[in-house]
Amino acid sequence: MKNLTFEEAAKQLDQLIHSFNKSDLTLEEALANYEEGVRLHQYCEGLLAEASNKFQEINERLK
Repeated sequence: MKNLTFEEAAKQLDQLIHSFNKSDLTLEEALANYEEGVRLHQYCEGLLAEASNKFQEINERLK
C-alpha cells in the first residue's frame, strides 16, 4: 500500500464503499472489504497528516 498515491488510495476506498451497496456480497466479502477500507482510510489519513505537517513547516520557514 505504501506505493499508492493519495488519489489512488482514495479511489480504491471509494470503490469499496460503493461495493457495500451491492446486495450480492457475502458476509466474508463484506468483512474483507471493510477491513481493507479501514486500512485505506488510515493510510489516507497518514498521508494527509504528512502533507499538513509539510504545509506548516513551509509556512514557518516563510515567516
